[in-house]
Amino acid sequence: MREEILKIAQEQMKAGGYSHLSFGAIASELSTTRANLHYHFKNKETLAIEVTKRFVADQEADILKAAAQFPGDFPKLIAAMEAWLWSHRESNGAVGSCVCEQIIRQPEVPESLLNLAKRHFNVFRSIIVEQVIESQKAGTLCPKTDPKQISREAGCIMFGLGQMSLFLEDEAEVDQVKGTLIAWVSKYEP
Repeated sequence: MREEILKIAQEQMKAGGYSHLSFGAIASELSTTRANLHYHFKNKETLAIEVTKRFVADQEADILKAAAQFPGDFPKLIAAMEAWLWSHRESNGAVGSCVCEQIIRQPEVPESLLNLAKRHFNVFRSIIVEQVIESQKAGTLCPKTDPKQISREAGCIMFGLGQMSLFLEDEAEVDQVKGTLIAWVSKYEP
């Protein structure tokens, strides 16, 4: 039961963040009572924290796995990350890809949850900075650009594309936007 609760809660949070998380909707979907959910999770905040911790751990493992596939080749890593983004859109439609994206922009979020989301963004940025430095050493990126600047730009474009992918309905528009990350990173190639 606990795993089923977490799965539904994660989908709710990806779709609308903390404010979208509903014990009532989860209970209804599982044909159980809210009391049964409270047996597993004390309250909405403890459920959201568990969902976010699991999501963050999975995401960070995926990012590290992708980075390990392309050591010293940040442009290929970026291409793989963009391919994942569009693949996620095709298979999930208008459901966000990141729980933390939803959390960070909502006003009424518990501090503990907000801190988890911020920590995740910082870990993501650190991984990107490390990959940029490796790529500069390997000669696949220009060595004169600040790795933190490249990381900030990559994050802005990735998160922006992630949000746009939720709202683009015209496939011709989608096709015009695909490749944005790849085009961006090419300006840093030697």
